[in-house]
Amino acid sequence: MPHLLKVDDLGKTDIDRLLGIAAKLETRGADASPPLLNGCIVGLVFGAPSIRTHSSFQAAAMRLGGRVLDVTGAHGLPYIAESVADVIRSIDSLCQILIVRHPWSPSPPEVADICRIPIINAGQMHGEHPTQALADLYTLRQVFGSLDHLAIGLIVDDPSRREVTSLRHILAAYPSITLHWFISEEADMNLPQQHQIQPLSALPTLAKNLAAVYITPSTNSVASWAHQVASYLRLAVQNNPELCLLHPLPRGAELPTDLDHHLRSAYFREAQNGLWIRQAVLGWALDRWETI
Repeated sequence: MPHLLKVDDLGKTDIDRLLGIAAKLETRGADASPPLLNGCIVGLVFGAPSIRTHSSFQAAAMRLGGRVLDVTGAHGLPYIAESVADVIRSIDSLCQILIVRHPWSPSPPEVADICRIPIINAGQMHGEHPTQALADLYTLRQVFGSLDHLAIGLIVDDPSRREVTSLRHILAAYPSITLHWFISEEADMNLPQQHQIQPLSALPTLAKNLAAVYITPSTNSVASWAHQVASYLRLAVQNNPELCLLHPLPRGAELPTDLDHHLRSAYFREAQNGLWIRQAVLGWALDRWETI
């Protein structure tokens, strides 16, 4: 049974299959989810607080008929000094699958040595968030009907963010998608030359050539960065009313609430789509495709 630690653990066939199953699950509706996890216990091991990822994995398991064993405290794992590897060794015999959010980044042999069941990265492991990237991709397909030949803007001040890393890797499976980076004029991103890099100030002018913009939470120590992002976003949607706005949430000042009323603000839909994607991932990891 497979682990999902990084986006690259999925081939394009796997990605397309997961998106297709998520679409079938959404069509059926949450109350008609197939009971493919009957008799299964899904373990949640979160070393850091989480709202959307934690709750959607929990809901996904329960909607599919599974039960949840959550060893997470209010602020993460209850015993800070204990290694996550020891936690996993202790509880893997109690579950059929583990959902883990922790900076612990084991190699495949290390995982095989300590765990007999699938592990799904719920963010942080290997600096990635693969199920977020799948939800991003699913939302794009939902909005546009296809992933072919989309031009996507990426507003980022830290290219090492887990959402950015996973999104960049998953989009590489779709060569007709072009990614346009919008960065601070002062930033030194050290990105490969093949990336199309523009200053943030170019966003309003180039917005008419973009299908979507993916905004990341600001980590910039310069407070004005987030406010600049908000200002340029407002201008971008004025210049392109069809522009789709994506954001992994939680948001800061970079995504003002007045944009929630924009025709194609899709970030709350993106969060809701996490349910369908995480249901699909649970079925994939437990090899229960035929049940869906």
